[in-house]
Amino acid sequence: MHGLFLQGAGWDVPNCAMQESNQGQLFTEVPIIWLKPLNVEDYAAAVKALPMPDYDCPLYKTSERKGTLSTTGHSTNFVMYLQIKYHEEEPAHWTRRGVALLCMLDD
Repeated sequence: MHGLFLQGAGWDVPNCAMQESNQGQLFTEVPIIWLKPLNVEDYAAAVKALPMPDYDCPLYKTSERKGTLSTTGHSTNFVMYLQIKYHEEEPAHWTRRGVALLCMLDD
């Protein structure tokens, strides 16, 4: 998957992880992401083996982060959660900052 933008955080290319954004930079282009489907049991084992939990980063179609509620109870603008590695800070830090992935920018 390619063409995504990270809002509210930067990207550390050598370590393939989220980091604090550069001053004055709101959006960061994310490198290509490889999605690997797993069975639920294999996924649970992989998560337990992690030294720290990944950040469940919401992925939105646009930066508005709003839309009408669908029959599933989610916004029509919401796509899915992607788990992203990060540096030093806890997942709650990134949640408070409102870090999200976007499919497109407004301009």
